[in-house]
Formats: sequence, structure tokens, C-alpha cells
Amino acid sequence: MDKLNKGSYFGEGKQCVEFGGLIISDTQYAGARKIPWHYHENPYFALVTNGAFTEQNKKESIICESGSLLFHNWEEVHANNIHTELSGSLHVEILPEWAQRFEIDLKSVQGNFEINDPQTKADFYTIRKEFLLNDNSSQLAIDGILLQVFSRMLRKGEESISRVPDWALKARDMIYQNQGKQLSAEEISKEVNVHPVTLSKSFNRFFGMSMGKFQRGVQAARAAELIQSGNYSLLDIAHEIGCYDQSHFNRIFKEFYSITPGEFQKIVQR
Repeated sequence: MDKLNKGSYFGEGKQCVEFGGLIISDTQYAGARKIPWHYHENPYFALVTNGAFTEQNKKESIICESGSLLFHNWEEVHANNIHTELSGSLHVEILPEWAQRFEIDLKSVQGNFEINDPQTKADFYTIRKEFLLNDNSSQLAIDGILLQVFSRMLRKGEESISRVPDWALKARDMIYQNQGKQLSAEEISKEVNVHPVTLSKSFNRFFGMSMGKFQRGVQAARAAELIQSGNYSLLDIAHEIGCYDQSHFNRIFKEFYSITPGEFQKIVQR
């Protein structure tokens, strides 16, 4: 079984930058193919930027498409089956010195898993923006974003998803599946058979934000995914995610990315 040392992936690295204990790389994979079972020297996040593949780990098979976000701890074995002729991921690799510098206990975040939290997805699109900008403030910005990500993960942990009741997961999935539609608490509570007051209070406890903010985060992450594809106008994207005008689109996007969709487009498509 292959062990990949720091900064190494099976694809071709288009761009790679080291930021004080972090290795961030834009990796592209050409051709549909199977990647054998392997593991990495260091833990890393992978934001899928284009294409589609299936990842198999010891516990499950995960279908990954553009916009998917994965976390892999070190020495966690996995294999991939790439389905498209071209696919790519942004890898953010955590070296031991970075974790030690900020007193992050990486052993507390075990396994390989998909991250569905819209705020965390938004954070990684912002990391991609800083990676592409690569100016004097980028390292500071990326450190701050990752510290927030780990704080969120260590506080509630993706592994704790098994303790979230089925009705709460169903409510979350309903928001994902209807990201271009306006949903009310009454509609969701009726679908999951839980009182609206209980739903509203519990959703924030389980997922770290209100249902409204969660829905806006899902919309913003979908918009970022479509913008970076380069295949859609901003007007088409606004309609796709259910925004009634450009100012509404700008407000939702800036809430999670701190810049407008147009500014984001200029950075990721330059």
C-alpha cells in the first residue's frame, strides 16, 4: 500500500504554496481512472473544485462532486474511483508544526469523512481565494480561518453526527434539496413531524446556526461552486439559488465570503 509523503498526491499539482506549516495545493486529475488504496503522512482537507469521483474508506463509500469537502486524518487508508475526464481538488495539508503552534490536538478528529456544514464549506472557498491571491495577508487570513474550522470541529465534531436524531438530519437534508426555494419552519416541521418551536431551538444546537442561516450558507456554497465552474452568468446563478435580485444575492454571498459574487468571480477565474 502506498504512503504519500507531505505535499504528494496522485494527480498533477498546478500550484502549490507553503504557508507556515500548511501546504496548499491545486491538484488536477486527468482521465477517468482508479486510484489504489493509500494513506497520507499528514492530515488534510480536500475541497473538490471540479469533476466527480467516489471515495472508499474503511467504513463507507462517499460520492464526491464539485463543492464536496472531505477531511482525512493521517494514515487513514482510502481509495478513489474517478468518473470524469478531468477532476480537481484544493488540498490543505496540516503539518505537525502548524498543529503544535496553535495547540490543536488532531487526534481528537479521527477518520475520513465528508463535511456538510455550509459555514465550513464557505470557509474553504475563502481559503481558496486567499491561496489564489497569495499576498502578504494570505497566511494570516488562512491561519485564522482554519482555527475557526478546527474550533467548530473539535466543539461538535463531524463524528457526533451519529448522535443527531433522524428528524434533524431529515430537516437538514430538506434544506439542501430545496436550496433554490423558500422554506418555512412550518413546512419543514410538518415534513419531519416535529413542533416548529422544538425544530427551531434544536436545529441551532445540532448544527451550530439557525435554519435561516443554514439555508443561506447552502445557497452561498452552491453559488461559489457555480462561479468557479465558469459556466454560468451571475444572473443565472442568482436565479439558480433562489435570489430574487442581485442585491439579495450579494447580501447572502457577502455574509459568508465577505466579498461580492463579482469580486469572487474575478479572483477564481483570473
